[in-house]
Amino acid sequence: MLDKKVYSVFKLIPPDGITIRELERSIINDINGEYIFSSFCSFDELLETNILIGRLERNDDTLYITDRGRHYFEKLKSICEQP
Repeated sequence: MLDKKVYSVFKLIPPDGITIRELERSIINDINGEYIFSSFCSFDELLETNILIGRLERNDDTLYITDRGRHYFEKLKSICEQP
């Protein structure tokens, strides 16, 4: 379940980055409504964890997916988009 949450957030981050505020708006406006925050993993915790382990990079208020994050995203894509 956490994999789907991470995947739904990562797929909203374009190659040229996105501000945290824009990312929050994108999640709220996501037509599929796939990302539902829960008590065990908040939006802030998800970002902080992925920044700390090197999947995301934060420059000022903009988030970028790192090479490590892109590899992880591809792995999640194969898991989360299975029929």
